[in-house]
Amino acid sequence: MDGLLFNLVVCISGFIIGGVITGQIIGKSVERQRDFILKETKQEAETIRKERLSQTESEMAQSRQEFERYIRQKNEELSAKELSLNQKIQELLRLRQDTGDMRSMPC
Repeated sequence: MDGLLFNLVVCISGFIIGGVITGQIIGKSVERQRDFILKETKQEAETIRKERLSQTESEMAQSRQEFERYIRQKNEELSAKELSLNQKIQELLRLRQDTGDMRSMPC
């Protein structure tokens, strides 16, 4: 009976030790998988962040160019109107001077 009890204790101890070792091995494997997935996810997030940043910079540059083009167009329009007004003023001054010259003439 002592041999049977000894064999039973050895078997149960073997199962317990085997379970503990298996648990540790599985735990390490899960930990490695977790670390790999975490690292991969961080890399993907960084890639997405860089892409979005690049896209935003590109959109801002395009908006800036459109705005500058709009401002240039408005400045050209203002310059053309200013030139037109200056020409009209010059014409009015000339007409005024001509009219003034005519008034000073004897009839």
